[in-house]
Amino acid sequence: MLVDQSADMPGSMSEWASRFIGEFAGSVSREVADGFSAMADTARGTVDNYEVTDETLAATIGKVLPDS
Repeated sequence: MLVDQSADMPGSMSEWASRFIGEFAGSVSREVADGFSAMADTARGTVDNYEVTDETLAATIGKVLPDS
């Protein structure tokens, strides 16, 4: 399927595939970083008021590690 889609695009297949993989990896990296940032924000909020509910913590961790 990837080869079929690249046939009508300018540039070499290797160039197109590299760009496609780079964009995909970049978006996944951003999602992971955003998830860890949210988890850090939750931890910082906990330090400010010394309490966090299990549900809040579980929901935040679930966003970062959905299979846990």
